[in-house]
Amino acid sequence: MRVTHWLHALTGNAAPLTPALLFEAALRTGFTVATGRDDYGEIAPGLPADIVLLDWEAMAGDVIDGMVEETDVVLTRATRRHVRGLIVDGREVVRDGRVPGVDLENLERELLAQVRAAGPSMRALAPTIARSQATLHDFYGSGEHLKGE
Repeated sequence: MRVTHWLHALTGNAAPLTPALLFEAALRTGFTVATGRDDYGEIAPGLPADIVLLDWEAMAGDVIDGMVEETDVVLTRATRRHVRGLIVDGREVVRDGRVPGVDLENLERELLAQVRAAGPSMRALAPTIARSQATLHDFYGSGEHLKGE
């Protein structure tokens, strides 16, 4: 959303894409396009509900009340570190900034062990990867990809 906002803000358009319009497009219109449904916007039993809970204090602790629109703060400052909770289609996906039931530290340890174990076979591929990169460099450097346009 942030990139979309920046791209449209730079066009010099007489009717700029305001944060309110951007949120409308991303949330309500995006929901309708993705699902073909128009029952977005209500948190009620049986209805789809995707909710992100942000740590407002961490994101906007220096903001003076009434001086800045909340949508501007979210649009310009929200990052993954501010996500405290996420509910998708009524199911809790993130709680207290973590994925319930996922032991991230153990997964990272296991992944690192697998990567290290694959080291010899990966190093054996290094010459092939280097040749491939050189071929791609030469191809794009020569402009071959632009011929025939």
